[in-house]
Amino acid sequence: MILIADSGSTKCDWLLTDSKGNLRQKQKTPGINPVMFTLDEIKERVGFATHILSYADQITHVYFYGAGCGLDGNQELMQIALLAFYPNAKVEVQSDLVAAVRATAKEPSIVCILGTGSNSCYYDGDAIHFGFDSLGYSVMDEASGNYFGKQLLKDFFYKKMPSNIAERFALEYDISTEKVLIHLYKEPMPAKFLASFAKFIFEVGLSEVYIQKLLKKGFIELIEYQFKLWPNYQKLPIHFIGSIAYFAKDILESTLASENITIGTILRTPIQGLYHYHTKIVKMK
Repeated sequence: MILIADSGSTKCDWLLTDSKGNLRQKQKTPGINPVMFTLDEIKERVGFATHILSYADQITHVYFYGAGCGLDGNQELMQIALLAFYPNAKVEVQSDLVAAVRATAKEPSIVCILGTGSNSCYYDGDAIHFGFDSLGYSVMDEASGNYFGKQLLKDFFYKKMPSNIAERFALEYDISTEKVLIHLYKEPMPAKFLASFAKFIFEVGLSEVYIQKLLKKGFIELIEYQFKLWPNYQKLPIHFIGSIAYFAKDILESTLASENITIGTILRTPIQGLYHYHTKIVKMK
């Protein structure tokens, strides 16, 4: 049996197939990011996949894709944790960008993740090329959930948010100065805290001018800092994975079109694309 997992910092999707590629089990658990957690914490979170674990002895291959899994040391940490639960399996750990490419790209393209964080790469049809090392939510992550959460908080506290939206924001969230500071500087996972505000964008609605400007600003920064790293970025389709891209598709597409960029596939999560990718390999054997 083959186990496929795709994890961001917020949630993890698990999918189990049999040796013929037939779907046997699915489960969602909290996210697993080896940058944020110790080995014991990672093991605890792997153990949350109780429905999957009932098949542990039958699983021969584990393909784990995750945020923070681009570095060798973090891949080894995840392998140790996964082998503790699936000792009979061959374990492969790859970055979430590899997952995004395998789920969307069949020809040369740029592939971008827009979820809690953001990242992108160039796929030449054979190999994946990384244009930069990501420094994460506090420095980079343009147009991600935590980017927009940060912008909302900044606009609210600087009183740049329209009054009607600010009133709704204050009612929706407990955002006293003290509590925000505790979450940002004393509690674990500040990126997740920031990203939790991003859903407010879609609750207010994309018809609001303030929301449109906020999203366009983020998407323009994404183009400037990430896509323009590649000299042929206007000649390639750009595929997207993640909730921000999925729910803001129209504004994303119009912003890219204004820069003569072609949008490709947009998926909310890569897990179904990964299922097709790996079952295709199984059926070819």
